Amino acid sequence: MRITWSLVLVALMSVLICGQGLLYTYDGLVGGDSLGISVRDIGDVDQDGFGDYITGAFFADTVNGVDSGAAYVYSGQTGALLYSIPGAAAGDRFGVAVAGGADVTGDGVDDFAVGASRSDLGGLDSGLVAVYSGATGNLARVLVGSTGFNLGESVSLGDLDGDGFAEIACCSFTQTYVGRAFVYNGIDGSLRFQLFAPGVTSGGQANWGFGIDVVGDVDADGYGDLCVVGYSTGNGVTPSTIFSGFDGSIIRVLSYQGFDPYRAVAGAGDLDSDGTPDLVIAKPGNGSIFGGGSASTSLGAISGANGALIWTAQSDAAWGYWPIWVDGIGDLNGDGINDVLAGSGNASIGGGFYKGSFQAFSGSNGGLIMAVYGETAQSYFGARVSAAGDVNGDGVEDIIVGAYGQGGATGRVQVYSGWYVNSAWACSIAKGIGCGGAATAPLLTATRPVLGTASTIRIQRGPTAAVAALVIDASWPAPWAFNPACIAHVDLANLNNWLWLPIGNVAGGGVLSFVLGVPNQPGLAGFPVTFQAVFASPGPAYALSNGVYVQIGF
Repeated sequence: MRITWSLVLVALMSVLICGQGLLYTYDGLVGGDSLGISVRDIGDVDQDGFGDYITGAFFADTVNGVDSGAAYVYSGQTGALLYSIPGAAAGDRFGVAVAGGADVTGDGVDDFAVGASRSDLGGLDSGLVAVYSGATGNLARVLVGSTGFNLGESVSLGDLDGDGFAEIACCSFTQTYVGRAFVYNGIDGSLRFQLFAPGVTSGGQANWGFGIDVVGDVDADGYGDLCVVGYSTGNGVTPSTIFSGFDGSIIRVLSYQGFDPYRAVAGAGDLDSDGTPDLVIAKPGNGSIFGGGSASTSLGAISGANGALIWTAQSDAAWGYWPIWVDGIGDLNGDGINDVLAGSGNASIGGGFYKGSFQAFSGSNGGLIMAVYGETAQSYFGARVSAAGDVNGDGVEDIIVGAYGQGGATGRVQVYSGWYVNSAWACSIAKGIGCGGAATAPLLTATRPVLGTASTIRIQRGPTAAVAALVIDASWPAPWAFNPACIAHVDLANLNNWLWLPIGNVAGGGVLSFVLGVPNQPGLAGFPVTFQAVFASPGPAYALSNGVYVQIGF
């Protein structure tokens, strides 16, 4: 079904344009580079008062060989390239993991680290982690694994012993051989201690150590601590574990029973306002996290003080397989509490395989602030997402997102303004979860409308056989709640801003899709539009989808 539409421009309306929310875009050099396989804020390395960031391209071919990999450091203020660092040898996969935001060398400037998990420097697939001076870009430390360790799959920096020099925490993760984590002294690179899965004292455990992060001082001993998550341990149990940063002893074990283990962990700051830093853990697929909550719970905020669940967030089967990456970020929605980012490069939304997406959740209650969709199949947008620091100096942390499959795996990295998250800055985002009609709320998705082309509108989980209509509001109004679980995303006080389009009956399976033609009228470029689907009889009196906020492109 194809519909052509037009909108009445509202005089003197202040219009945000996508370029104000999207700050920078970086593409890999050639197909196969996979730029964006890792992204991270690294502090203000060029000392200009703005946050900077790093990204990896682990399959880049450099002067040192095929698939040697590369890492790139950029200025947040200007977007300019500060450092370009190639992998040391063919096949190293340098850039598979990156970290920063802490001073390893003690010069007062934050440094950064890069993992090369397939380096053979210490033996076949020994792996390594290289630490670089943020001030100069020079190599400061090289930490080398043993044969088969694949050291450097995950890396984190933070001062764990209070000496003013950040330690380097990194994982050795493989599916068949060994899994463990290591903490190295920042002063000289010497090994402080090794970390093993609970119940294992040597030799490691297969698939343990997929993710690691310094999460702050959770046991109130004055020293930073860290959390390690696994992918599987072969017995259906993934012992995500919080360790003391002071001596490596176990503080708390967080066990999960089921088929889908954890994949990522991040320190998130104090989410429950108890004075102790908390953390967030992601688990792809379906299943309950820590044995609690619904069978579709895939994201959990964990109390650093006692390990209790602060909140859980529900995955949505219609969004695909998510999340696979998480990070903590500053306060995006203005409630005074840090918030949480989650990314799913594998999400297949609106009929496009692996377009990907990322979401921002309220740190205080786990409510969805917004979702941003990838627009290209197999781009894996959101496979990696991170706070980017305040790159534009507006006082709000910004967001860096990797899409390593974009453009035939050339890869792409984009930096977005965090300030616009609560003001619908993105080109196509979803807000709310819909209500009524079925046990699961109707889901509406839309590709970004572009002048002279079309936007694909797709409804999933609509009430079967119900009459559906699309409401188009020529604004981004404040949501209005019928009740806490049912929200209108169109302006109920200004019906003149609406365009009401009957779109047919929902087919079996709750699916309905159509194409919305966009006139080639330059005056519409950048115009804000809200979509929401409404459903009526048979069944309940009404049902609403979520809202989709878009801007018309050109």
